[in-house]
Amino acid sequence: MNDRFERIREEIEARQRSILWPDYLYATRNTYDFLWNGVPGPKMVQRIGLAIFGMYFLAIGVSFISISSSSELGWFNPAIVFYALPVLFSLRVLRNAFVRSATPASHEKSDTDEDPAA
Repeated sequence: MNDRFERIREEIEARQRSILWPDYLYATRNTYDFLWNGVPGPKMVQRIGLAIFGMYFLAIGVSFISISSSSELGWFNPAIVFYALPVLFSLRVLRNAFVRSATPASHEKSDTDEDPAA
């Protein structure tokens, strides 16, 4: 009975690990790193989520730019530079969502592989 209770307690602690400060910091660092730099082999659901996130900022930036360009200043509105920031951020995020990664190092030919032509 005690062993079963310990297993249940360990499972609960493992599930709650990301809500404590150091683990939360590590998890968010991985998320932000994936968001800004991308990862070598993201899963399809990660690509789709990143694309949706990027399109959200693209829509916000384009709507801000269109609203500010309809003012009396037109396209010479200095606020357009500020409103272009969400568009630039979304382009960076969308690049990470749609760019395919290079082949992993495990698929490269090693010195021990035999050459079939030899």
